[in-house]
Amino acid sequence: MKILRILGFIVLGLVVLGGALVSYMYISTTRRINATYEVPEVADIALPTDAASLAEGQRLFLTVGCVGCHGANGGGMVMADEPAVGYVASSNLTSGSGGAANQYTRSGDWVRAIRHGVSPDGKSLLLMPAQEFVNLTDADMSKIIAYVQSLEPVDSNFEPNNLGPIVRAVFMAGEVDMLAAEVIDHETVGPWDVEVGSTVEYGEYLAVRCASCHGPALDGSLPPPPGGIQPANITPHETGIGGWTLEEFKTAIQTGTRPDGSSIDPAMPWPYYSQLTDTEVEAIYKYLQTIEPVASAE
Repeated sequence: MKILRILGFIVLGLVVLGGALVSYMYISTTRRINATYEVPEVADIALPTDAASLAEGQRLFLTVGCVGCHGANGGGMVMADEPAVGYVASSNLTSGSGGAANQYTRSGDWVRAIRHGVSPDGKSLLLMPAQEFVNLTDADMSKIIAYVQSLEPVDSNFEPNNLGPIVRAVFMAGEVDMLAAEVIDHETVGPWDVEVGSTVEYGEYLAVRCASCHGPALDGSLPPPPGGIQPANITPHETGIGGWTLEEFKTAIQTGTRPDGSSIDPAMPWPYYSQLTDTEVEAIYKYLQTIEPVASAE
């Protein structure tokens, strides 16, 4: 009986300790989510109104990845809704009910959100990978914002985001940057000065956003999202794209077909990237040839 009593105390202690750790995790992550940030004053930028610029803004909306989270109509979507992961919905960018455009009253508000990851109330946008957009040129930025502001209003009634225990644990462990405002150096944020062309420099500008899936080294080492697939290695290593020609790379990007004839999983949104121009694809390919070759993990 004495042994059972001791075991009971041990189990009780573990339960209490576990509960305390979970409570600390929720309190800590909630405090970080609700933190506010002081960023330098963000000036308005001039937005184009001509049809050609809006069409280019739509193309950029697809190719820089906005559509993947916010949907083709910009109305946002429920991205997760299960107890362990939590409830996560991307923002409705339109002027419809519940839309961000109702709070973003000037172009500078949009710039702050895209480059700094900070909303008008000073809080970090959740799961908005602004660290990938800090380098957008003003020309690209202005066209994207103008296009978003031209979208038809979409009404949304998403619940407030509520992260579950698995996501909070990964967040707390530092495995995922869920709050861009935490990792961006707000004092140095600003557009790159880069010319459009089939150059390594322009390719680097475009490839910044590849890191969100393929990892900082572009070797596919990031863990896949829940239910997702392992990202590909796109370094010039033989286990990556080291043996691919420019034409094979173009075919993969524009048709979703690898050099061996196999299809790229739809998790890689190549239909959006098929909107990249030949110049953009060539520039990305040239840049990828210059980065360190890294072997794919076993």
